[in-house]
Amino acid sequence: MTFTLMIILTFAALGCERGDLREIEGGDRPPTVPSDTVVDGPSGPGQTAGNSQQVALLLAGHWQGDLLTEFIDDFGVTHQNTCTTDLRMSLSADGASGGKGKETDYIDGKQVFMMSFDWHVDAEGRLHLLFADRHMTSVTLAVDATRLVCRLMSSDTMETDDLSLHRVGE
Repeated sequence: MTFTLMIILTFAALGCERGDLREIEGGDRPPTVPSDTVVDGPSGPGQTAGNSQQVALLLAGHWQGDLLTEFIDDFGVTHQNTCTTDLRMSLSADGASGGKGKETDYIDGKQVFMMSFDWHVDAEGRLHLLFADRHMTSVTLAVDATRLVCRLMSSDTMETDDLSLHRVGE
């Protein structure tokens, strides 16, 4: 089943070391995910409100993995970073299509960033993560019971983030 999902998400510009940033639009493919995966993209069909609850249930949980980011600073200089991230998303109630979450980023095991957010999956199948200072939108997203892989772009197109996460808990 294919869904169009968009993520609105915030990440701080981190002083991480450079990682191998994967270019999805350039023809490279994101990491392989199982065939029963919910996958989005800009050309995928929308989804119904009922499916938004199903996707939200699938996304709710504790995720960990790699965050690869590229951003342009206030002086127009491009920076590329890599960190480990911990994402926790909980539903606000049974049958809800969203809830609360927290992102924590680490470099060499040391916490470098933490921020809470609200999230929901809308009737068109877009996943929104709303932080206090800014937002990002998914370009691609693949998620199943064990794996979450996505590319995010900031609304001002000054930042691109690639997430490759695995579920570590509910």
